[in-house]
Amino acid sequence: ERHIATLAIGETGSHEHPLNYVYATAATCSEEGNVEYYYCVACNKYYTDSLGKNEISLSATKIEKLPHTLGEWEIVTPATTTATGKQVKKCTVCNAVVEEETIPIIIILGDINKDDSVTAVDARIILQTVAGLKTNYDVSTQFADMNKDGYVTAVDARIILQIVAGLK
Repeated sequence: ERHIATLAIGETGSHEHPLNYVYATAATCSEEGNVEYYYCVACNKYYTDSLGKNEISLSATKIEKLPHTLGEWEIVTPATTTATGKQVKKCTVCNAVVEEETIPIIIILGDINKDDSVTAVDARIILQTVAGLKTNYDVSTQFADMNKDGYVTAVDARIILQIVAGLK
């Protein structure tokens, strides 16, 4: 929509403003909005009225973006016993990823060989380590300290065997 407004400029006369009307647009979480206003293409000025009498700055025409509306955590990659996972929170309006979090590796206490189960094989690996034999497994307290005493010993292997036999 185009308007022509004639304005007096000091004592030297007048100036015609070819004013373009700009419709108001609502701000969203992905884009700024703006109030309705008029823009003079001849002098690069902004006005609130169609007569070009109430000048405003460009920044006064802007409406800031709205905050994102967060959804629930969504698992992108589930964690396993050998790899971390990833979960995200997305905006329910624009679907943008707003938060991202690493899901830690799943630790199955007693699963020394990482086959996702606790078996007599895990007890054997602990016993081999306690006896000083080299194994290719992480026999750390994080995975093998079944009684949580801070050490990996034959007692931890015994607890695993009790679990396997259904005694614990």
